[in-house]
Amino acid sequence: MKHKCSKNVFSWQKKKMVEQDWKPTDHAFKRLIKSRFCFDQNRSVDGQADPMEIGSKEYRVEHCSYDKMNGSIEWQSMRNVYRQSTPLPVQSLPFSISAVFSGVAKGYGFFVNGHPLFVAPTRASHRLTLEIDDQGKYEIKRDEQILSRSDLWTQSPLYFGAIDEVRLGAFGINRSMITQSVLMKSSFANHSHTNKEFSIVVCCTKYSRRLGQLIQSIARQKYDLSRVEIMVAFVPGLDTTEDIVDTARLCWKDLSILPLPFPESLATHKWKMINRGISQSHGETIIVTDADMIFPPNLLETISSEYKDALFLGANGRKMLTPQTTAKILTGTIDPIENFDALINEPEAGELKLGEAKGKPIGYFQCFKREVFEKVQYRDLPHFEGSDGFAEDVEKEFHATVIGKTSYFFIWIIKDPNGTARKNSFSSYSC
Repeated sequence: MKHKCSKNVFSWQKKKMVEQDWKPTDHAFKRLIKSRFCFDQNRSVDGQADPMEIGSKEYRVEHCSYDKMNGSIEWQSMRNVYRQSTPLPVQSLPFSISAVFSGVAKGYGFFVNGHPLFVAPTRASHRLTLEIDDQGKYEIKRDEQILSRSDLWTQSPLYFGAIDEVRLGAFGINRSMITQSVLMKSSFANHSHTNKEFSIVVCCTKYSRRLGQLIQSIARQKYDLSRVEIMVAFVPGLDTTEDIVDTARLCWKDLSILPLPFPESLATHKWKMINRGISQSHGETIIVTDADMIFPPNLLETISSEYKDALFLGANGRKMLTPQTTAKILTGTIDPIENFDALINEPEAGELKLGEAKGKPIGYFQCFKREVFEKVQYRDLPHFEGSDGFAEDVEKEFHATVIGKTSYFFIWIIKDPNGTARKNSFSSYSC
């Protein structure tokens, strides 16, 4: 049995709106509407397009009454619930988006990948600006004043590794709130990820210390790290994943490590998070693995050189380390990379399991080409079991047939959509 990491319980902190007894004049509204925002000159990025206005015809309000006016939208609600717009046309990192919020609400701002980045209003109208750089770090400005994370209305991630969607949002609207003058400034196509060969996607909600060992085993691969990226799906506040990722990004700057924070409501929807991570990845070859795995130093080199054309690879086995061996690895007593072969071969280190799930590649290690994911995705289930179904769906879609195996490999025949056969191996490189 592996030790479980403790779960840190956090509470959402709600800030009270400061009451104001005045209303902005027409002159103040005109001044706010005409105001333009831009990046701080010291933070500007070459190749960015001019600010683009997102008109009221380009978005609407979901599950809420609203009225489209000339250049603005009035949100109408009387309940203490979250309200959000449809997704805004945000492109790749880096980008900046701002909007003028007017009216009475307990909090408003932006939803980023489902996370509310809200502030409490201190007067009847504010221009809020969200700036996210190419590393996923962000700033919130209220009327050009930079806010700290403690000023935000709810707990929020440190940064976003990839952006799936951005929406306008509010909580506790009192009858009416207006959004207008929505401006977006985005970079042109970001080419920093176009040379990736491998995208390693992992979900971590309780094994953050073990995740650190997985990342280290990837960072110490005998391979060009500039061609590798790691997509880490997690829920902020459940464990220390965010801190582990932040530390790893500082240590291995050639390795792209992209954090993908998700709301707590999706904490048990592992495969939905995995699907999101794959869709935002850039590599030609996808590797889906568990957070408590350790890769051998030559894994990526072996796949790239010997199985470059394989459509799907899966491990034939894994070594289940004992709690004592796991503790020695986590405390630094044993270096799992230098002693990888010894850990595999030493019986006292744990149980070596081969040929699980009747030869189907299960979720602790599944490696496949992007074209597979374009046809088959992981099933969205409210628990952590689901990778076996993915293997079954791939088998049905591509008419795969097991034709043999060795101590480390399963041999399949998988037919391409055009009917030609491909030989694919399933390698065993995890413990």
